[in-house]
Amino acid sequence: MSQRNLTIFALISALTISLGCDVNYKRPDDLSADEKWPGRLRAGIALPQTLPDGTQIGFSVDYRFRTYTPDPQARYVWEIRQGNGNIERLDVQITEKKGTLSQFLPLQPQQGPFTSRICVMEEQEGAAEGQEGQLTPLTDWTSMQ
Repeated sequence: MSQRNLTIFALISALTISLGCDVNYKRPDDLSADEKWPGRLRAGIALPQTLPDGTQIGFSVDYRFRTYTPDPQARYVWEIRQGNGNIERLDVQITEKKGTLSQFLPLQPQQGPFTSRICVMEEQEGAAEGQEGQLTPLTDWTSMQ
């Protein structure tokens, strides 16, 4: 390597170190699904059940947060999306980094396929009292089989 190239390389390296640039930086498109979300859903189930008041679907999913610690004071919403895009939003209590959510809903199997995700309700600064905040997804949409 010539003296000029070596000098340029040394300057670029010093600049990178002084600015704190991460040479291992990944663009969001390069991240795996596990790296994009602070949590993950697994073992999603949507099972029709005949109950005294008719057929309903029992939903169940395991969750695990890697880079997020649940806040007991926060409002969490489990979203279950039907095949036509309609979304059922269920308030759920999440206090641990891993657990299972389950719920029966008055839906029919033909309203599937179903997917779900977990969101946290973020308070909006300057929002009027009683006004809904913004839902921030903590997991990607996951299939419910």
